[in-house]
Amino acid sequence: MTWSNAVFTDKRWTACVLCVWMFIILIIFGVMGVFRADFFKVGPSKTLHFMSVNVDTWAEWWLLATFCFIDSMVKTFGHDSIVIWSIHTLCDPKCMELPYPKWICLAVVEMYYVYIYVSGVFKFFISLSQIDFVVINHLSDLLMKAFTYTSYFKGKKYSKPCNTDSEQAQLIQGQC
Repeated sequence: MTWSNAVFTDKRWTACVLCVWMFIILIIFGVMGVFRADFFKVGPSKTLHFMSVNVDTWAEWWLLATFCFIDSMVKTFGHDSIVIWSIHTLCDPKCMELPYPKWICLAVVEMYYVYIYVSGVFKFFISLSQIDFVVINHLSDLLMKAFTYTSYFKGKKYSKPCNTDSEQAQLIQGQC
């Protein structure tokens, strides 16, 4: 297996590549002085604007922060439940039975996307306002991902990666 194939197939290496690239990005922008911009302030300020509204009190800041936290959790929960369900149930040609009538399946998927677009308008402006809201979104997303993926992991166990094609064949047959 070549190193480029290993980086693509072994997700641990893929994650390492992403982290190294993120570190390089931070160094480049640090050298450029980007981190001294008003965007990197924390808390309410005269330079913090959300959709042309100045956010200069802690009450306003907390309202936006609370919205960011809850909305990010709802978005992630919706994605990890509705989108994954849609892909593995509605879109999978091998799945021949639907859990609800077709119109309800379509309504559930469409409502999710309506929510994503409406929420996306506000999230766009929030993400351009200040770094603390970006961090809040990210932490909220990580918390919900930990919850949803932990539920996906239930009943699954770790098996060591296969080193050869014969080990992979044995694993597929349940012998490894």
